[in-house]
Amino acid sequence: MTHRSARRLIATMGLGMIATSAFADAQDDAIRTHCPGAQAWMDRMAALSGRQAAPSDVVSDPRLRDALRDHFKADAEARQAWIAAQGARPAAEHMNGVDRENLAWMKTRFANGLPTAAQVGRESLNDAFVLVQHADADPTFQASMLPSITAWAKQGDLPRGDVALLTDRVLRAEGKPQRYGTQYVFTTPGDLTKMKRQPTEDPTHLAQRRASMDLMSSADYECVLKVTYAGSAGR
Repeated sequence: MTHRSARRLIATMGLGMIATSAFADAQDDAIRTHCPGAQAWMDRMAALSGRQAAPSDVVSDPRLRDALRDHFKADAEARQAWIAAQGARPAAEHMNGVDRENLAWMKTRFANGLPTAAQVGRESLNDAFVLVQHADADPTFQASMLPSITAWAKQGDLPRGDVALLTDRVLRAEGKPQRYGTQYVFTTPGDLTKMKRQPTEDPTHLAQRRASMDLMSSADYECVLKVTYAGSAGR
């Protein structure tokens, strides 16, 4: 099984972690088969994560942790349905509605930035990041979360790649080229595997910037995105 935090780094265009184990297992199998370079990267990330001290199960705000789990579950289930429907309007509208509900909830809970690992645990902190990444309806809110996400990444409670993912999201919302090449757009209605990378600054040095943030190569990343967004059609 692919390590949870490593696999979550593919969540750039709207995909949260998959809600059912069967779907997640199928996704893992497809990545291993079609994207060996990405699988090798994920294995390295999993090994590095495994050498870190295990976080304590004791959290200071278990109610917030549990609420995050519920909101994240709704996010993941909506995205699973959206992929299965290959972006069809009813599934997209439902997913966008879930995102709006999650955004409204976060704005009442994250006034001072993302919660800490001590408050909710590392797993739910990762969930919180994914919810922020999907809050595209309010780019100002997303930008306001970037300082705390950067701080938690510096102390090892979030992957450095999260900073890259949200930085690119914020830059694109501002109409600027992205920095790390993580954001793509779909090009063909009804087929989520057809996509292209959004405008990116200084493409010549993109590989170095990605490596500095512990991101896999662009080629491996695109492979994972296409396998993921193929849903059951690509398996």
